[in-house]
Amino acid sequence: RRLNRPKFLLILFWLVNLIFLVFFADRDGYEGDDLNSIVPMFHLADAKIGALEIYRYAWQPLSYELGAAVFHVTGTPTAVFLLSPIAGSLSLLLFLVLIWRDRNSIRAFVVCLVALLAIPELWFSGLYYNSTIVGLPFALGGLAILYSRPGMLLTATAGALIAVATLFRFDFVLA
Repeated sequence: RRLNRPKFLLILFWLVNLIFLVFFADRDGYEGDDLNSIVPMFHLADAKIGALEIYRYAWQPLSYELGAAVFHVTGTPTAVFLLSPIAGSLSLLLFLVLIWRDRNSIRAFVVCLVALLAIPELWFSGLYYNSTIVGLPFALGGLAILYSRPGMLLTATAGALIAVATLFRFDFVLA
């Protein structure tokens, strides 16, 4: 059976980025913002009633709820920190899917890689916990669906994905 080169390249791109981001990702607090988000996740119920300071819960409720659930299930903040590299690698994959239109051209693939590399913030954001990168795969998934000129059901699905992204970080409402 013949290897499907575009799928292979997409999977390879995702795996390389996942490994890179997970290996180099911060696991103990890169800056105050990530710690201000993660620490309240350990005691989210107390933070929501005001017993512990929480940074802008209303702007990013789903990021807090997901992080708290991940912490509750795993019992370690490391798992919460790793949400960003996982979401970052998925986001990079979705960006590549959106911009690599000629899937039969290796040259087009290389051009798309260079274009993505020209925006290092896409990688940097996957190296530390932030609610924007955790929500980005949902927003990009919605945009990818819309880019495919879908019917009514898929358009509604795209809208739902963008709504989920907005619950991770309110800034996505601008999309």
